[in-house]
Amino acid sequence: MPQTIACDRILADQLTEGDIVLYCSSRILVITEPQYTYSGIVFDAVWIDIDSPDNIQQLCLDPAFKLDLVSTAPISDTRAA
Repeated sequence: MPQTIACDRILADQLTEGDIVLYCSSRILVITEPQYTYSGIVFDAVWIDIDSPDNIQQLCLDPAFKLDLVSTAPISDTRAA
């Protein structure tokens, strides 16, 4: 049975370092403070649901792109887990 996750909908330009969001049906952890560029909002993220030593990816999203916010935690707390 699929797991239900309670979350809030936010825009990409509201992301901050430490946020955990749903993206492409997977949970990602934002590990760098998102920056505005000419292409959009750019940030590095870790794919939480992928068990791989190299699962860090740089994402670039339209500022108006909607994401489901799962959790917000200080980045130091999430790295300790």
